[in-house]
Amino acid sequence: MVVIKSINEKVWNVNFSKNNGTFAFTEGWSKVVGDLCLSDGCILLFKQVNPLMY
Repeated sequence: MVVIKSINEKVWNVNFSKNNGTFAFTEGWSKVVGDLCLSDGCILLFKQVNPLMY
């Protein structure tokens, strides 16, 4: 599980999966998309705050 926090401090817990070295957000991601009104063409920037090995 990862925690995603927006610039305005909104927080979501999102599960992810790893397959052949590729990561994908799974459970909880649709809530992030809906809450932020994301659509095709939106650009997101992620910062790893607490590095762990996956």
